[in-house]
Amino acid sequence: MKKKINHKDMIEAWNYDSGVFKGQSIGIHNSATGEIDKLLSVECFHGGEEVKRIVINKEATKKHGFIIIID
Repeated sequence: MKKKINHKDMIEAWNYDSGVFKGQSIGIHNSATGEIDKLLSVECFHGGEEVKRIVINKEATKKHGFIIIID
């Protein structure tokens, strides 16, 4: 796939806690708008440590030219 990420944009990773899920996300930070396209999140239930779900944003990964493979 052709890489479409702008050279001024960057890949960011962050932790979050929604109250129900806590996890880590990876996304593309758009330098022009300041917004982040979340590509992938790994989550567990609040209070737990076991991974309960992996969320992949197919539209954002395709838009930026990434393929996510879980092995």
